[in-house]
Amino acid sequence: MNPSHQEKTNKYRKGSLLYALILIGIVAFLFLGMPDSILYATTGFLKWLPFVLIFIVIPVLLFRTLLGFTSIFGSKIWLILAIPLASILILGPSFGIYTDHYKNTDLLENGTKTKGIIAKKWYSIAKSYKGYYIQCEFKVDSLKFLTFSKKDENNIYKIGDTMTILYSKKNPQNNKILLP
Repeated sequence: MNPSHQEKTNKYRKGSLLYALILIGIVAFLFLGMPDSILYATTGFLKWLPFVLIFIVIPVLLFRTLLGFTSIFGSKIWLILAIPLASILILGPSFGIYTDHYKNTDLLENGTKTKGIIAKKWYSIAKSYKGYYIQCEFKVDSLKFLTFSKKDENNIYKIGDTMTILYSKKNPQNNKILLP
């Protein structure tokens, strides 16, 4: 006994609904429930998790969800490919804006200043910026932290110089170098 076309379509749509629910859960996780340990990760898989979710997992889930509704799209099957690709263009920048806002709000509400020492300095030859970067090391409760890199546009700082660091009391991994 072969299942009818309608039964196959219904089964495929049920699978698509499951993909849609997983998709909604992942987007909610990205924008509402991502723990600081992932948001501020500097090494390992956790650092790359948002990237993998936005550029691989979400488009694949969206594609699989839309496949279940091919009868809606009819001959415009190119939409099933275009929509997942467009999701990258929407979610990527949106997530960047959201995380910058989250980090800045955290620094405004929980920020405190301390002194740090320039631990690394290097020259970058990237197309976007050719010049020097610095990175500082600072301590909070006897634990060492590294700042994110900061441009040294005039090449005036050297390793060992003292800098002011703004960091979150809640999470010292959220920090930035304050240039004079």
